[in-house]
Amino acid sequence: MHLKDYTDNLLEINQAVQSGLKIIFKSGHIYKKARITLLDIIPKHHYAPDLFVNSDQRVKNQKLLDTLIKINTNHGKNRIVLASLIHHQPRCWEMNQLYKSPSYLMQSKALLRVN
Repeated sequence: MHLKDYTDNLLEINQAVQSGLKIIFKSGHIYKKARITLLDIIPKHHYAPDLFVNSDQRVKNQKLLDTLIKINTNHGKNRIVLASLIHHQPRCWEMNQLYKSPSYLMQSKALLRVN
């Protein structure tokens, strides 16, 4: 499945994923996990939009996504999610990372600085 254009918009990526799942899903089979691979990634400032793409819709989608991210940042992770991402069965294996300690060994930004 290919995206129509370069995007960092979760709404557009999710729509492409759902379309791909409709193509590959076969009734009667049991599925555990799927993987999505994003290729041809470019920096946002290198992106040149197509002149024939509806830029108004793209701006509206970006505002919606920015609002979703802002709410989740201010009020807690996954406070608002896309309906297609809601799992109907509880995932007891999922780790709650609300009170996770800083990753001192993995991220240099998490290191304390002493003057």
